[in-house]
Amino acid sequence: MCGIAGIRSQKYDIVKLIEGMCLALRHRGPNASGQWQNLTSKIALGHTRLAIQDLSDQGSQPMCSQCKRYVIVFNGEIYNHLKLRTMLNEHTWRGFSDTETLLTAISKWGINETLQQLTGMFAFALWDQKLNKLYLCRDRVGEKPVYWGILDDSFVFASELKALKTIADLKFEIDRNALALYLQYAYVPAPYSIYKNIYKLEPGSLLTADLNNDQVTFENVKLEKYWVQSKIAIEGDQRPISFDENTAIKKVESTLLKSVEGQLLSDVPVGAFLSGGIDSSLVVSLMQSISDKPVKTFTIGYNDSEYNEANYSKAVAKHLKTDHREKLVTVDDVISLIPTVPNIFCEPFADSSQLPTLLVSEFARQSVTVALTGDGADELFGGYNRHTGISGVLKPLMALPFPLRMALSHSIKLFSPSSLDKMYKYAIKPLGGALSYSLPGEKLHKLSNVITAKDYTDYYFRTCQINQNIDTLLEFEYQADEESRDVLFENFRQVENYVMSMDFDTYLNGDILTKVDRSSMAYSLETRAPFLDHQLIDLARRIPIQYKICRGHGKIILRKILSKYVPNDLIDRPKMGFGVPIGSWLRGPLRPWAEELLDENLIRKDGYFCVDKVKQMWLEHISGKRNWQHQLWTILMFQAWLMHNREI
Repeated sequence: MCGIAGIRSQKYDIVKLIEGMCLALRHRGPNASGQWQNLTSKIALGHTRLAIQDLSDQGSQPMCSQCKRYVIVFNGEIYNHLKLRTMLNEHTWRGFSDTETLLTAISKWGINETLQQLTGMFAFALWDQKLNKLYLCRDRVGEKPVYWGILDDSFVFASELKALKTIADLKFEIDRNALALYLQYAYVPAPYSIYKNIYKLEPGSLLTADLNNDQVTFENVKLEKYWVQSKIAIEGDQRPISFDENTAIKKVESTLLKSVEGQLLSDVPVGAFLSGGIDSSLVVSLMQSISDKPVKTFTIGYNDSEYNEANYSKAVAKHLKTDHREKLVTVDDVISLIPTVPNIFCEPFADSSQLPTLLVSEFARQSVTVALTGDGADELFGGYNRHTGISGVLKPLMALPFPLRMALSHSIKLFSPSSLDKMYKYAIKPLGGALSYSLPGEKLHKLSNVITAKDYTDYYFRTCQINQNIDTLLEFEYQADEESRDVLFENFRQVENYVMSMDFDTYLNGDILTKVDRSSMAYSLETRAPFLDHQLIDLARRIPIQYKICRGHGKIILRKILSKYVPNDLIDRPKMGFGVPIGSWLRGPLRPWAEELLDENLIRKDGYFCVDKVKQMWLEHISGKRNWQHQLWTILMFQAWLMHNREI
């Protein structure tokens, strides 16, 4: 895994600037750094290397093709590069890196054909010296990031925003529309970034910049998609495969096993995150089934039983006989970590599970350089409550007259989440079974917001929005973004397939993969996600919904595969996620930090948020009247990011 950067400018000293950009990305590639410049074309490429395959200098970058036409900086892994080498068998190889394989394939087949052949995760920049064109490309799912933009007639790109911010002469202006989106979703969704004229390249996209002219404008840039997940999801929903469940189980298991096996390709130590849930447990089970020694597994735990999964992961690890390592996290660990978050994530990001992800990444890096994860399983096989509750809860409620749904929503909101938790504890939880949920009060309050949805498209966006009514929170006008609503429910037969597809294109990419990439790379740890192999995605999207979700339970097919390796009683429990008790910590040890960032004078001076609304939320939260932890965390993370950027 690596960091990539580049600049094409007629105005600035590109040699000096590319060095600074690479320095800002050193955490992504601590093993080596390299730069390449063409002073005639006024372009410079930079690379920082975390050596995973071919640890020799033959894998160093920037790398020039043997035909001398192309120069590449590459971040990621091509898992099938050895197979591709057999297809390019007449070529004389200089080394063993997948970067050389990729560069050779492009030289022979062209970039479009090569992209169709790749299995892997990647973001790369390719300079064509013959045509004076720059290509930026991102993998199908978006596991690896790349930002790009045009500022002051200069074309710039990098793995992270902090590399672009090293160019002091460029003026970065906060995009208030992007800020509005951030407050809704707790991340800035692609293609936007927090800054105007700087964008994220979307997953499955190829950017071509024609840089023949001295002046660079957005008219010189062409964007195209070479892979579209929603099209695959729609086709699979309309024409699912017809084989029986046992056949489906065998096909999913064999395809996932092939993915796991391919992702073990490495010249450095490999391990896995293990939460004890279905996804990570299945990945580790398959790893262990093909390994000749115990797999190194890692987890963290808390003293708070509502959030602690360490005991579950320990039990799974013991059964599988992995080499398991566990770290108990304290509040002090989190408090010491928080000041580093704005720099690590580069732009506002407020999924509070970023904190344990950072901690487990730091912990794992002490023993391995690569860690496999279970990311992507929920979005493919129906793992979230907004997937599993559609048939049994949502559809019956949506069938009720709208005024009745409004009344029901109002009735739920009469009680605080903590009061509902107490009711649940004494009246419902003893019944167990399908009625067993963690954090029921929060879930009921979320339900109260979604049962008044106009349609299933509106339902989806309500379930994934952190702040429902940002008009009352913001002190400025903004333009609502409607582009993400292009893929409508009417294209799908099954509501569940629509919601899973939307989650894949938005939440998975914008939140989950961003969180894992920044957290792991902050400690020079490469993470890999076997569930995100495109062949498994193609298969999963064609599997009938009843093999995924049944009677309020999700990931049915994964549960049945996992039962071959792990007893059901070790994994049959409510989904917890990878969270932290932010709500209680804000009332306790994090309160001084939060109150400093929420200072009325500071908020009023900046002019982004309504002081009275923020004050109301904070007072209601610390009193225990309401739990505004998620909404407050979005504000706090923006405030912390803003303060950090004032200082650099």
